[in-house]
Amino acid sequence: MSSISPRYTLDLMESPVSIKSPAGVTDREAHDRFERSLDLFHIGVNFEEEGQPEKAIAFFSESIDANPNMSLALLRRGKLFLESGMYNEALADFFSYRNQQPQCPRVLLYLSRLSAVLYEETKDEFHKNNAARYLDWAVQKNLHYSMFRIDEN
Repeated sequence: MSSISPRYTLDLMESPVSIKSPAGVTDREAHDRFERSLDLFHIGVNFEEEGQPEKAIAFFSESIDANPNMSLALLRRGKLFLESGMYNEALADFFSYRNQQPQCPRVLLYLSRLSAVLYEETKDEFHKNNAARYLDWAVQKNLHYSMFRIDEN
């Protein structure tokens, strides 16, 4: 684990982040963007913990702008969007996260939760089925992901 603040510990295996250089960006520029993105992410986490989701969302957005590969900020912002009833925004963040981190099952749990909320609001069986499907996938992936992590150690 890597500590980025006294209040927040970043488990890079649990929710990976990427320092990958976008096309046309030097490794040094990518590193600087990553550092800035991580600082902004940290500020967002502090606002989230203080119960200020609007400010947290703003800083998570800046973190993503600084480094589009900052999957942790996508996941945290998506969770806040979900909790704020901004379902389209949450869905976009969760799918972006899933594209960056296809092996991490946590996003499937959030997608299941989002589908369950939409089912409660609409009573549309499509959302009910999606909630169950995402939950099943999360359980299957979590078993595989846990085994993968054990093999790495």
